[in-house]
Amino acid sequence: MNKDMPFVTRLPSLVYLWGSALDISDDALKGGNIKKTLMFSSSDRSWKVPVSETGFNRAMLEFPRSGSKGRFPLAVMLEGDFNNTFAQGALPAWPSKEAAATDAAAVPPAAPAEEKADMGTPKPGRLILIGCAKMFSDDLLPQGGNLSLLSNIVDGLTLGEDLIKIRSVSYLRRDLKRVTDRQKVFYRFLSVFLMPLLLAVFAFLRLVLRQKEKQFYLMARER
Repeated sequence: MNKDMPFVTRLPSLVYLWGSALDISDDALKGGNIKKTLMFSSSDRSWKVPVSETGFNRAMLEFPRSGSKGRFPLAVMLEGDFNNTFAQGALPAWPSKEAAATDAAAVPPAAPAEEKADMGTPKPGRLILIGCAKMFSDDLLPQGGNLSLLSNIVDGLTLGEDLIKIRSVSYLRRDLKRVTDRQKVFYRFLSVFLMPLLLAVFAFLRLVLRQKEKQFYLMARER
């Protein structure tokens, strides 16, 4: 997570289930004068698998032998003047008041002429792109920091980032990082073999020193 970004500052782990990595063209951003800020990315032990309609198999979930590039961008924020969607054509017509509708409240009111013209003018804005919509579902939203992330996004884009900074002072829970097989063997060696070995070496050195002290004492008495 980007620690310098208030949206994800001091967030616990996120449940990012079966999401996609973002592929954003830097050339398009430069041409549109849009600034990109990385919010969070995957770890260096992540990899990509092709989308399959039959679901995931065992081979897809195993770490690839050839390694992985890792650090795939999962969420970014874009800031700048976004291109006009209707620059190449006319704006969609507003529904008239006489449009046939069963529900009168469902018919949007006609926009003034100046508002119609203003719709085609690009304005500065911020857009947050996340490659996983499942993380905001009802069953995953309460998990980890997903709910806090959603609250930060809504408050930050509407009310500003000051409220997010206040929320970031709250209690933070950090989960233990996943350890590799080599790290497991190393920690097991420390606890099972290394510590007893150090104690045995210390006991042997202590025994040797006591024997020398005894010899020095006996030699001193003979004199």
